[in-house]
Amino acid sequence: MGGSVFTQSALASINLIWPSNGQILSKFDSNKKGIQIAGVLGTPVVAAANGRVVYAGNTLKGYGNLIILKHDNTYLTTYAHNSKLLVKEGDTGLGKVVQGEGILGIPFALYIAGNG
Repeated sequence: MGGSVFTQSALASINLIWPSNGQILSKFDSNKKGIQIAGVLGTPVVAAANGRVVYAGNTLKGYGNLIILKHDNTYLTTYAHNSKLLVKEGDTGLGKVVQGEGILGIPFALYIAGNG
């Protein structure tokens, strides 16, 4: 995506797939650490890369039903504002359906250790 602060070499060790189909509502930039993808209630969202669910819940204010996947010691992906959670902490898998998408779309972010 244009304007990314991540270099190609920084992303070389992770293979990402799109977590959902939908129009990009907001793009990544130096102030915004993720993108927002438009969605329709019930559209599945999948894990963008192989990893383990380290958080699935709604106790972090401002994120609704949130899923955090840890892919390795460097990368995390987050999936916020879900209509329902279809995974639990400890689940793993690439392309596994992780949530029912919310009607307003999902904020999706990739975090790299040290770049939070």
